[in-house]
Amino acid sequence: ASYEKEVNTLSSVILINKEDGRFEVSILPVEAQMIPLLAGISKDLNGDGLEDLVLAGNIYETEVETPRLDALSGVVLLSDGKGGYTAVPRTESGLYMKGNVKSLIGLENKGGFWILAGVNNDLPLLYKEALNYWEDSLVSSK
Repeated sequence: ASYEKEVNTLSSVILINKEDGRFEVSILPVEAQMIPLLAGISKDLNGDGLEDLVLAGNIYETEVETPRLDALSGVVLLSDGKGGYTAVPRTESGLYMKGNVKSLIGLENKGGFWILAGVNNDLPLLYKEALNYWEDSLVSSK
């Protein structure tokens, strides 16, 4: 009456939809393996016509014996157009999402591109891209 499940990889990956209906699996860079990826948005961040990624996530609500998962929240990945991505160092991107981040929404208007991050049990965070550097425009009350 039991069942069996199999895990083939524990890596964070992206599935790329090919034109023939197949999906290609691409393992994300090591910088994206350090955090639990709970949310992401795609947008051409560097003007090369390719969809780049902003990924985030933290897990504070772990078991008592497990420390919370909050090593780094927020990573910017630039696409190479062939299914691979290169991480932008945090010192260059300026993106550091504080708190128990669970969701992301990309917002675009005349003033530029913004990311609204949903934080569990706290106020949302708002980040503005300014000269390819993310500014923390609104911080939580905690």
